[in-house]
Amino acid sequence: MKYLETQFVLLIQYLPSLCFSELNPKTYETLFDISQASGRERMIDIGRTLAIDSFLNFPLRFPLLWKTSKTKGLENILFELKDNSQEIIGNLFLLNTHCYCFTNGNAPHAMRVDYLNTVEQFICDVFKDCKMVMQGKTDITTYEFESLKKIKDFLINHCKIEGVICLEIVFGIIIGFYNIVNMGKERIEKTLNQTKQLAILENKEEWEKQRAESISMTYIYEAYDLIDHHLRLHLDEILWVLKISNNYKVILKFAPDKEEEVLLEIDDDFIL
Repeated sequence: MKYLETQFVLLIQYLPSLCFSELNPKTYETLFDISQASGRERMIDIGRTLAIDSFLNFPLRFPLLWKTSKTKGLENILFELKDNSQEIIGNLFLLNTHCYCFTNGNAPHAMRVDYLNTVEQFICDVFKDCKMVMQGKTDITTYEFESLKKIKDFLINHCKIEGVICLEIVFGIIIGFYNIVNMGKERIEKTLNQTKQLAILENKEEWEKQRAESISMTYIYEAYDLIDHHLRLHLDEILWVLKISNNYKVILKFAPDKEEEVLLEIDDDFIL
């Protein structure tokens, strides 16, 4: 191997942290305290994680669309510690140890269709849950949140995910999908090309270069178009979510035709 024939120094940032499975019940209660701004942000970050994992087909965290091992899944979610102490700051970090992108060689059409159908059902469930709450058709404290059923079952032995906590996670999912669409296809493709170029510049083994080269942009564009389509069907729900979570300004980029409506609905308390 070429890169083992030369001397080198590898530097990796050390991040004092605890993984999800190492936290005790009292810590969960503190981290998930949505009466605090940090608790709300943490739940939204978990939702954003669910959005990007479903877009990139990453199965080793939550059993969103896949059968995920509890051991591996919870080890890939980290909470930052203060220095080397056991005091938790709470910032959420994600550990990605594998890449599961569909490639031109391992993703037959039928597999992509099946996967995209699953993603689409998830998006529909998310907006159904959001709309039920937005229109006041349910008691949020007892509502089941169908889109998060697998997540709740997955975490049942560690912490209870219910009520407003579920709603904050749903907010995060919607914001996450918005961020993906707002990146645009050009930026996504540029990122992929930079990854391919990096494999060449670092003299990676031939199989690594081939693997990077084989990532299927067809699937990524299909997933992107699917998300984009459903977001445009639910602009009212999205406007509601973005305003409540103080991220409303994103809609100005996503749907410029809605700009006048958005500006008229913003309260004086919001800061542009």
